[in-house]
Amino acid sequence: MKVISFSDTHGLLPKINGEFDLMLLAGDISEPGGFEDKKKWWLTVFNDWFKNLSLKDTCRILITPGNHDNDYLMSSSKFMNEFHNEYGDFVKFLIDEEYVFTVNESADKYLRIYGTPWCKQYGKWSFMTSDEKLTEKYAKIPEGIDILLTHDAPYGCSDICYDHRWSNGEHLGNIPLREAILKKKPRFCLHGHLHTANHDQMFLEGTCVINVAVCNEDYKLEFDPLVLTDQILDYEFNPALNDDEIVFPNRSKSLVRLRKTGVDWTLEMKNSCYARIGYDNNKNIKYIDPDGGPLLSIGSQWFGYEIKSIKELENELIFELKKCSE
Repeated sequence: MKVISFSDTHGLLPKINGEFDLMLLAGDISEPGGFEDKKKWWLTVFNDWFKNLSLKDTCRILITPGNHDNDYLMSSSKFMNEFHNEYGDFVKFLIDEEYVFTVNESADKYLRIYGTPWCKQYGKWSFMTSDEKLTEKYAKIPEGIDILLTHDAPYGCSDICYDHRWSNGEHLGNIPLREAILKKKPRFCLHGHLHTANHDQMFLEGTCVINVAVCNEDYKLEFDPLVLTDQILDYEFNPALNDDEIVFPNRSKSLVRLRKTGVDWTLEMKNSCYARIGYDNNKNIKYIDPDGGPLLSIGSQWFGYEIKSIKELENELIFELKKCSE
């Protein structure tokens, strides 16, 4: 099983080598332009790229639109009919919709994917609305989803842009989306929208959140598409069910290790350019802000564990964790 995911190509489709089973596109795929420009692009440029892919009969490409993917076009039944006539069952848009992908029918193995394009309000772009309406939109997300495909980033995860033309280090993420993820608990959330935010794995409790944008803020391809394999897709995070150690390899090749020490757990995180460290006057660590959040400090929680202490050891940050009282 091989899943490829990316977003925010803005017309610059990346080269995909080799076969895959499932491709998940998280919005802002088409080039800039108006209704007719984008319609033409989807039926010509995207089609040329599509024909060069190594496709098996069972392959599927699922797309949730973004704020640059004209919502009037996406609601046009005429365009959708033309699109389906061109791509058949191979390519499908997900707009507040679930798709069940068959991994292995004989083994009764499936992936449940839900796509939603809605973003927090910022100007008058497509698929942007108020927090109140976002809450209503996200209420439709079912429980038990394997992969939540969104355009916007949830607040506190990969939502700080390191290109300071767009932010001064503040969180830009979507609070209603964060709340929906914490409530509905999908296993993965793959998103785009914030091009230069952290591309490592981050977590909202048990949900693995990954930014899959491939363009930088200058609309040039910079990041590689994400590849998920069986080993990752089958992974379930639950410290209580693991004996000694859990290791998370991140896309920037840093490392997060959760290691059992007696009755407690120790989280070891290799430092990187994404981790901001705050110190008090005695040069003791006051807090860790790994690409925005959640903010880690003494007394705060991580996966149901309270952080008892934080210290630096060479290029690693060590967190002593104690299970929170019920």
